[in-house]
Amino acid sequence: MSQEIYYTHNKTPIMVESKPFGVGGEGNIHKIITSQYKNYCIKIYHARYRTKEKENKISYMVKNPPPKLEDTMFRLCWAKELIYDHKGIFLGFLMPLAFDDSIQLYEITTLKFKKALRSTIWENKFTRATGIGLVNRLKVCLNISAAVYHVHESQKYVFVDFKPQNILINIQGKISITDLDSIQISTGNKVLYRSHVVTPEYTPKESEKIDPKHNQIHETWDRFSLAVMFYENLFGLHPYVGTTNGQYADANTISEKIHHNLCPLGSKRFYFSNPPKQHDYINLFPNTLKTLFLRAFEYGGQDPSKRPSASEWGKELFSIINDPALKKKPIVIPNDIPKQTTHSHPVYPPKPITQPVKPQYKQPINKTSQQTKPVSNDNSGFVAFFLILLICGFIFFIITQTKNSNNLTSEVAVDSTVETIDSTATAATVELPLNTVESTVVTIDSTATAATANLENIYDSYKSTDATGFILFYKGCQTEDDIFQVYIDSKYVGSMLKCYDWQPKTDDYGCVLYTGKAFKVIYYQIKSLRTGKLWYGSVEAPSNETIFVPINAK
Repeated sequence: MSQEIYYTHNKTPIMVESKPFGVGGEGNIHKIITSQYKNYCIKIYHARYRTKEKENKISYMVKNPPPKLEDTMFRLCWAKELIYDHKGIFLGFLMPLAFDDSIQLYEITTLKFKKALRSTIWENKFTRATGIGLVNRLKVCLNISAAVYHVHESQKYVFVDFKPQNILINIQGKISITDLDSIQISTGNKVLYRSHVVTPEYTPKESEKIDPKHNQIHETWDRFSLAVMFYENLFGLHPYVGTTNGQYADANTISEKIHHNLCPLGSKRFYFSNPPKQHDYINLFPNTLKTLFLRAFEYGGQDPSKRPSASEWGKELFSIINDPALKKKPIVIPNDIPKQTTHSHPVYPPKPITQPVKPQYKQPINKTSQQTKPVSNDNSGFVAFFLILLICGFIFFIITQTKNSNNLTSEVAVDSTVETIDSTATAATVELPLNTVESTVVTIDSTATAATANLENIYDSYKSTDATGFILFYKGCQTEDDIFQVYIDSKYVGSMLKCYDWQPKTDDYGCVLYTGKAFKVIYYQIKSLRTGKLWYGSVEAPSNETIFVPINAK
């Protein structure tokens, strides 16, 4: 076995194996033979990357590490020392090894385990078909949240190119984050060292206007990447995967869907033709988790600051994992693979960008010319049939959404015999700064309550009517802060934000709210899950005012 000798900045010799055990685009990773550094490895850059700027960047990282580089369940493979040859020429840096026996996180985020991992302890530990497996996956997300929080805490570092291939995981659920030398470094509004690489599937919508090579990247960029990885880990596919139709029929790639804010969870879900059923399994989890994903994708596409931070993810994941109610019944995702998932997840290697295969979508209009041809009398029967299908589909959607609302309150839980990934996992999650970090999250209920504090007189005037319920429209339907509250028999029973995510105050009611005619009309359907009573109808949307609309059971 051939060997090489390199040196630290203070001339300490380090002997390494000449043959690298890891090969990358900018450099290779070598195993250290010197016993003093047995828990470390060395990255040697390819010649063209051994620049003065790179040396200065690594030097800055060595002198200014995040507040916490390692805990029981996570490790940041951060630069520890600069490495030189015998002439004092910069070559690379020394960094910690990942936890023993680790694999790429990507290996377990696909829908189906690769052949090498099937019927092994990996599949047994992280299968989505058991409550234990899904709880273990939630713990992995929690450990990643803790690591990311400590990187962001210094307010100097943004990952920029953050993806599952840069995270290693071992069978105990311990995670190691690698490739940190590509990170962006800044102080205040000044960028000291830029990040030059991105991966489109993990890059947010604002990348259309912001280029990491020339612009400062905000920490909210990483929040998008983090949410995508969590979604893949839990459900086995990218959150933007699906075949689109209508005006978005040509949005074939994931990056194009991100550009158009096309996510099956959001307001444009109707543009998806038979999206993979895995997207529906989010309804098996507490509704608070779905809200975080919606903030990351739907609302974050318009305002990046709405995306949940690593701290917010940590708090929510910690709460779900330790919720006693989840020990009564396991959350289980059926172990079946939808037909159209050949490219439902980015494939690496060899190419960092993949495009899902888009099935042919047949339009009801003959597209031989740019203009729509008038329908002849001979096609009148077909038109009528097509309209009937649309109406039936509309009715089916209302019924389905009502059932989903019911499921949110009845199908969530985890078996009491769930094992932990590691005996120290619970202790590790406590390290997440749940109480010391200032959170910007505002729950729908608390915001809505504050908004209605001055509306008691308006509400009292409606109590004298014959109506059995009311819907409060807060600020109409024109802003990102639209809030809808539902009252039945003078009791506040739940709320919604932007017509999505019913937030029940009680388990007795399910609700569907959606808009039509460009937000000019709001359709509502509320059902008592106890008595079966139904309130439904439509109302003209208020322009930008707060009003109560009386409703009666049908």
